[in-house]
Formats: sequence, structure tokens, C-alpha cells
Amino acid sequence: MDSTFLALLEYTKAALNQTTSSIHIDDEEQFFLIARQQGLSGMFYPALGKSTNESLKIKLRDEFYRYTKADALQEDAIIKITNAFASNQIPHVFLKGAYMKRLYPNTSMRSMGDIDVLIPKEKKLNATKVMISLGFSKTSEGPTHDVFEKGRIHVEVHPEVDQHFDPLHLKSLIGLWDRVIEDTLFSYRLNDIDLGIYLLAHLAKHFRSSGVGMRQILDIGIWENHVRSTLNNSEWISKLRETQLYRFYISISWLNQRWFNIIPLLNDIEPCDISEAEFNRIETYIIASGVHGKAEGFNSTLPRFTSEMRSNPKSHHPKLSVFLSTVFPRYDQIVISYTYLKRHKWLLPIAWVSRWFNWIFKQPSRSLRKLKEYNLSDKLIQDNSELYKKLGL
Repeated sequence: MDSTFLALLEYTKAALNQTTSSIHIDDEEQFFLIARQQGLSGMFYPALGKSTNESLKIKLRDEFYRYTKADALQEDAIIKITNAFASNQIPHVFLKGAYMKRLYPNTSMRSMGDIDVLIPKEKKLNATKVMISLGFSKTSEGPTHDVFEKGRIHVEVHPEVDQHFDPLHLKSLIGLWDRVIEDTLFSYRLNDIDLGIYLLAHLAKHFRSSGVGMRQILDIGIWENHVRSTLNNSEWISKLRETQLYRFYISISWLNQRWFNIIPLLNDIEPCDISEAEFNRIETYIIASGVHGKAEGFNSTLPRFTSEMRSNPKSHHPKLSVFLSTVFPRYDQIVISYTYLKRHKWLLPIAWVSRWFNWIFKQPSRSLRKLKEYNLSDKLIQDNSELYKKLGL
């Protein structure tokens, strides 16, 4: 670990423990950049000790205020949606950041982009009417979620669990409405095990499709602390093995111990066989990636190439397979952008051509940059595939 990464870990632990740290930061510019890319920069300001330079304090103070303002707006929207859905008898479950932020010492610590809420399929039309009555505009509609926007607030209303999850992970979440726990009238939360599987499935999806950052890893550790005294370990292990997420969970759990001193739930059951050198490679990869693979300079096609190689180990052309799936996406992947396909599925080839036209004439710079990302060495993809295998993906 380099000194900047170590400082990042120390300030994260201090923030989570609601204390302060005075550890020296060698490269303040790099520290701030990585903190933002990893989704952690908004939590550090209260944890700063007296030795921190004033210029960094100002940057982190501004991040803290930005996180706090966004959190206040999102919390207000969540309360209004909760009340409106309850008044209209729409059962709902807030997912991902909208729920996870409540498990952090302060809700503003956990940044999020969209507010994700799950509803029963049959309530989709009612939910749309309610969202519009709250002043939201419906900006897109898809098979897994509809998007609503109001100013800076973005809400995804899901009539079902994310269909982009691994089929095994989706299967384990079937019937979750029969297992949800009621918080208030018509407002529910996932039970401990379903929440754990959902978080791991979502994390695995991003590992395979775009990339992940430290905040996404930390969510698993925060969940562990939340369920530590209530989780049935034997049921949890059974579910992990059923979904083939067991090794992946163990790897992420040990990462949280290594980084944030969060004791693994299954510490007495399963040792971690990841070596120091492999841990360093994993850390380097996650730092390079950032949350959702959006760190500057990260090649976001690498996770997709890696996933393709892991899914089809006998394939000699993973880059070609990914390229073809990008140029000729499946119906369920493109219908959210070309809604006329809902009525006329046979127009799928026309949607492909329309997409190509946009790439070539409306987004030429972005398209050229994406094409250049395909110029990755086979060795790099193979090395990353071995890393994913070690993680249990």
C-alpha cells in the first residue's frame, strides 16, 4: 500500500468511528482525487485533525457540504415518495443507497446518484401516476425500471429486481415480497439475507460490467456490522453456496477487514487464501476503477472483456464477442432507449442502425474513444480474469 492509500483508509475509519485523524498526507492533490473517485470525499471533513493543510480542508469542507445538501434533497424526496405511496396503498422497498445510507453513522456519508425503489409489478401504473403527482417527469421507461426526474433528483422505480443480475442471483431473490419486513404502513425493507444477497449480486454485476470503488466494497462491511447480532450464519452460508457467491463474499469480507478493520462475519469458518501480492493487485484495480468504473483513465471495457473470458473460457476472441454485443445489443438492452420496440419488436434492426447513426454523427469523439478502449492486450485481459477467479467471480 502506498502512503496516499493508507491515509485514505485511516480517514475513512476515523469518519466511520466519528473520531478524527492527524495522519500526514504526502500528496494532497492525489488524496483528494482518489477520495472523490472512490465515493468517500464527503465523509472526511469532520474527521480532519489539526495538522491538515488549509487548502485540503477547504476542498473537503466543500465536498462535505455538497454531500450534505444532496442528502437533504434526497431524504426529502424519499419521505414524500414514502408518504405518497402509502396513501395510495403501494407497497415499496427502497434499495441500494436509499436504504444503505441509513446504516452509516450519518446518512450524508453514503453518496448516491439515483433513488431506487422496488414496487410490485401490478402497481407500476399507479406508481407512475403518484410520481407525476409529486412533480416528477418520466424520462425513460424500460423492462427493469422507469426513470423519473425532478430537478437534481433522479428516481428509478423498479417493478422487479434488476434483470441484469446473474440468473442464479435473481433466482435466489424470487418471492422476496413474501419475506420483506414492514417498517411503516406499505413501506418495507429486505430481510437480512435478501439484503446481503442483493448487495453482493449488485456488486458482482458492476465488477463484471463496469468497475467498482471502495465505497461499494464498504457497503458490504456496513451491512455486516448491521446484521452481526441477528444474522443466522448457517442460513447465510447456505444461501451463499446456493448462489455461488460464497467465495466472492469471503473475498470482499476480508477486504473490509484489511481496509476498515471490520471483522468478517464468518471469520471462524473460512480463512482467506488471497496472498499479499494478490491483495495489492486487487487494491490497484479498485483504485484505478473508482465507483462504477468512472475514475479518470480507467478502461471501462476491461471488466466486460474479463467477464466474457470468465463466462466463456474456451473463447479465443472475447473482445470480438463484446464488440458484437455492443453493436448488436439484445432487445431487453436497447428497448429502454428505443421505446417503439415495445410495440414493434421486429424493428430491432432499425434501432441498431439508429444507434450507429448517433454514434457516428452525434457522438463521434466519444465513439472514437470507446473504439480505442478495445485496444487492450490479451495478456491484460487474461491477468484480470485470473484476478476475478481469485475473487470468486
